Amino acid sequence: MGLPYDNGVRASMAGVARRFTSIFRSLSSIFPVPPLARRLVFFRPFYYFYWRGFINATHCTKNTYCGGVNAMYRFSAEKTIYNKLNNIAKKIGVDLDKYIGNYVARILLSLGFNLRKNNDDRYVLENVIFPYFIENAQYRRVLFVGCAWYTKIYEKLFRDKEYWTIEIDPCQKKFGSKNHIIDSIENICQYFQPESLDLIICNGVFGWGVSTKPVAEATFQGCFKSLREDGVMVIGWDDTPPHNPFPLVECQSINQFTSFVFPPLGTAEYHVSNNIKHVFSFYNK
Repeated sequence: MGLPYDNGVRASMAGVARRFTSIFRSLSSIFPVPPLARRLVFFRPFYYFYWRGFINATHCTKNTYCGGVNAMYRFSAEKTIYNKLNNIAKKIGVDLDKYIGNYVARILLSLGFNLRKNNDDRYVLENVIFPYFIENAQYRRVLFVGCAWYTKIYEKLFRDKEYWTIEIDPCQKKFGSKNHIIDSIENICQYFQPESLDLIICNGVFGWGVSTKPVAEATFQGCFKSLREDGVMVIGWDDTPPHNPFPLVECQSINQFTSFVFPPLGTAEYHVSNNIKHVFSFYNK
């Protein structure tokens, strides 16, 4: 099932690259420094790092959209330096690709671009799970839990719904909806009346903040109370340590729900084939 907004998202990605290429070409015609700087040995690593971040943020590929990306692949020495630095960074727990990609993504978002995260589980969420609920009129009042730069576009996707977001980090408010709550999902009952929500999506929350049984029990109990009869809760979680602190079935509050066989996938628990072993679990009240 394709998204009604899928072409728009893809067009946005292409537009990001084309607009940036156009900007740099315009600058080159006014200021001769950028094309010259690209040839300076000192500048080359910075040029490479920028385009590496650009790729991580916009998911351009070789021979796609812009000359800057193609040029980056010719910088073999800079690539070697980058990879060595990345290996050192990983030893101290820093993902250089992710850090630079997020930095460039924030710049692009501040300029008004819509970006999405490019991985397998996010693809399933955006291209399989979202369309089902977007196209189904009975899911009108939606709560999405957790915000980051790659969730900013979701408000536009759910524009025909009453779309709410909740995130404990105040700094992520700008990536939420106009109906945004700064708090832990554990306190959901403070903001929503019983049986007032049609759909709750918690992706990357269990094991990433909701990591102890007391917090999980309070969270899912609150979700159960807030969902209407026959409402749906989707939990996306990683089945890899340390982000699978305990089996979900050990939560008494979860066991109040019944399994919901999600029609597009034909299962109540879908396992994504990726390195983090992401799982989508579907529940019905």
